[in-house]
Amino acid sequence: MASPSRIHDAFTKPRLPAWGLVQVLVTELAQRIPRADPETETERFHALWEAAAEASAEIPDVSAVPISHDLPPTSLVPPPPPLVLRPPAVPPASTNRFIMESRPKGKQHYMEKERRERVLRINAYRESLERDEEPKVPLNVILQDMMLLLQDWGSELKAKIRYARRDVERLVNSTESVHEDRILSARFEELDTMEAELNEFLKGCFRVKGVADFEEMRHALGRKDMIFSSKITQLIRPLDIPS
Repeated sequence: MASPSRIHDAFTKPRLPAWGLVQVLVTELAQRIPRADPETETERFHALWEAAAEASAEIPDVSAVPISHDLPPTSLVPPPPPLVLRPPAVPPASTNRFIMESRPKGKQHYMEKERRERVLRINAYRESLERDEEPKVPLNVILQDMMLLLQDWGSELKAKIRYARRDVERLVNSTESVHEDRILSARFEELDTMEAELNEFLKGCFRVKGVADFEEMRHALGRKDMIFSSKITQLIRPLDIPS
């Protein structure tokens, strides 16, 4: 557990925070992002942290060097150039609504907690298989976790379609011609097609038999999220019919 002051200092102070604190923050935030792998993100940030720590160690402590008044100021060792690190990858737009809360409450908090626990169990199960060890959690529990996670992510995508339908319904009140009505009708049909395609895809959740099936469906669902989000952006645009 990290106190709010330590978390605040990690994001605002110029000094490099301890890796233990960085690891906790990266793991916690990655678990809040759908389809993100906390283990992969932790390894990526660990490499960045080690590079920053190595660069920090090369900066001399000027306060500890005795200053001789017989030497000109130019004899002092100049500080090294500022460290430039590659910025982390930008998360998908669908994850921007997730923010770090010091004391989350309510039903949403417990749903997110259950989701994180499922992700951790699946990761532990996968690591046990990679080490040729007997998993601590039985396969039937892991399969249920996988199914529920896929359904949760599918429900989020369904919510996008539902909100898009509501936005298109608002445009109906502004139509002034039969041509505009036909355009909006075509948009509703496109949303119906997307929802039917998603429902058909999610039926595969019940056929997941292992980690490989789960990863395949997870990546496929992510691709659908990107495609559907792009289509929705076009479908909810206001009508612009030339007179």
